[in-house]
Amino acid sequence: MFTIIKESLGRAAKTVWMLMKIMFPVALLFRLLQMAGWLPYIGDALSPLMNLLGLPGEMGIVWATTLLVNIYGGLFSYLTLLPSLPEPLSVAQVTVLATVMLIAHTFPAELTVATLCGVRLWFALTLRFVMALIAGIALNLIYSSIGALDAPSQAVIHLEMHDETWWLWLLSQINSFALIFIVVFSMVLLLKILDKIKVLDAINKALHPLVKFMGIGQDAVPAVLVGLTMGLAYGGGIILAEAEDKHLTPHDLLYSIVFLSLCHSIIEDSLLMISCGAHYTGVFVFRILFAILFCWIFILITKRTGIRWAWKAKN
Repeated sequence: MFTIIKESLGRAAKTVWMLMKIMFPVALLFRLLQMAGWLPYIGDALSPLMNLLGLPGEMGIVWATTLLVNIYGGLFSYLTLLPSLPEPLSVAQVTVLATVMLIAHTFPAELTVATLCGVRLWFALTLRFVMALIAGIALNLIYSSIGALDAPSQAVIHLEMHDETWWLWLLSQINSFALIFIVVFSMVLLLKILDKIKVLDAINKALHPLVKFMGIGQDAVPAVLVGLTMGLAYGGGIILAEAEDKHLTPHDLLYSIVFLSLCHSIIEDSLLMISCGAHYTGVFVFRILFAILFCWIFILITKRTGIRWAWKAKN
């Protein structure tokens, strides 16, 4: 047991250090962009796309903030804009917006994690952005065609953002990375223990039909489960760790990241969006089904074309 803990600590430290080298400079850069007031200009560029989603143009700044900062930043922008809207958004509209945000967010950090796993940057960027738009358009058409969820949305939570000093901001970053280390260590340790007592074998057998359908190899299943529940940053870190231990194939790496890019942190993020007025049919049910369907189509395509156009060989 001591050996397992020691190995898990080492692997967690290595993984978190890798993620910290990515995320800290990114967090610093976009804090400066926020302070300079440049994010609204990017939001204006996205405004025309909001019409395709059945949303007012003002929601462009919400998605822009989500793309460049994170979901919480996007939600703060949304809740800040609500009082200025001529009329409240419907539940369907908020659900569409929330689903788009959940698929495409925190690009600078999460796209870098995806590229470290072997996915080409242009593909990872296009995948998240275009699939978010397609999902939003499809969901809007579904709701509007059946007249569902047209009642005004009511946000359960109200976020408040206070101006932070640089010292408080730095402390918050340190606290975030400490939490990431605890989570990654716990997950790595749990995976090793479950592997030792053969529980992973039972889980793999239970998930075999779904895994086979999506084309993800058995060795990648634990890391995918981590990403589904904890998020792409965690799942990506575990995927990198598992790749070193079990030598995951390029196909396993690519398909795992593609699936997790479209569907991750399904519990925490879904509940967060629901508390802001979204409906579970979009942020939870539709998002999962959409990711599975796309992954299946993507696998069919790569069986004919190969994966070199989407995956790069790592050094």
